[in-house]
Amino acid sequence: MPALTITTRYRSTAMLSTTTPSAIPVGEELDEQIRELCQRWRAHEPVVDNLVERVDALLTWGADWSDYDADPPAAATVEQARDWIKQLYLDVVTNGRTWIDPLVTASEDGEAMFEWQIRGRRLTIDVTEAGVCYSKISGTPPNLQFEDGQVDTRQSRESLWAWLTG
Repeated sequence: MPALTITTRYRSTAMLSTTTPSAIPVGEELDEQIRELCQRWRAHEPVVDNLVERVDALLTWGADWSDYDADPPAAATVEQARDWIKQLYLDVVTNGRTWIDPLVTASEDGEAMFEWQIRGRRLTIDVTEAGVCYSKISGTPPNLQFEDGQVDTRQSRESLWAWLTG
């Protein structure tokens, strides 16, 4: 019957004689890398928490406004928007890029929306239960350039961010 040993602070069902001394330093190095990663992430928690709060506030969007008669986004739309913006944030910081806080709003059609405007470039993200779409506008009249489409992959999110900040 195998003995229970603890190597690198993780439980393993292996005989003590099967572990090698080199496993211990590797485990300590891994533990240190995990600690460093957690410390770096803690610096991002306030930003992500703020984004999530602002997105969750869309559940009551317009409810107390006397001159606004549209319903707020559905819970499924808000959940999709929360997941999407967290993924975008993770994509941005993982690639070493600078995060720029979006305007978080809702449309009268119940879409959750994120919007950035930087140096003559405007990126709008529309989130519904069915999916996420983007529209890009750049230039000045009469030479405006417009593009829209789906944004459903990491590559498409990264490409949009590169365009916005480029």
